[in-house]
Amino acid sequence: MNTFSCLGGGNLQVDFDDESTFVYKTNHSKRGLALIFNHEQYDPKLGLKQRCGTSNDRNRLAKILRESFGFKVQLYDDLTYQKIEKVIKRAGKKNHVDRDCILIVILTHGDRHWLFARDRQYQLDWLWPILDVDNCPSLAGKPKLFLVQVSQSSPDMFDLEQTCPYLP
Repeated sequence: MNTFSCLGGGNLQVDFDDESTFVYKTNHSKRGLALIFNHEQYDPKLGLKQRCGTSNDRNRLAKILRESFGFKVQLYDDLTYQKIEKVIKRAGKKNHVDRDCILIVILTHGDRHWLFARDRQYQLDWLWPILDVDNCPSLAGKPKLFLVQVSQSSPDMFDLEQTCPYLP
């Protein structure tokens, strides 16, 4: 048994298959909860353009996560920062004993350091403690997966004149 310090505090004890391979147990009755936060529209005060095609990405990803990987998927579109925080805190309070992991997906504008909610920009580091062993003990020793797809900051990102073409 090996012990690791966890980001946000606490310790994690894990077994290794051999001396070089770490293996998470994935034999729970459910794969896990997948939260997908999709941002297409933004508050005009941010000056961000619409993210064309992001709903297609969201739908395809949700289908794959459900059908191929067995996740329970919850979709959220164009939420404010406060609502994103509320959803993640609610997920952190759930009992995940019968789940293999949790997956949080964010599709938005941003860059290496900042992401955008509908109403403001934010950093991801605020959510680590919500899912740590002290606040969500039923996720101890289980993967907390984060997938972030961003349209990188560029002068084009702030061009409000561009509109989305028809997407089938």
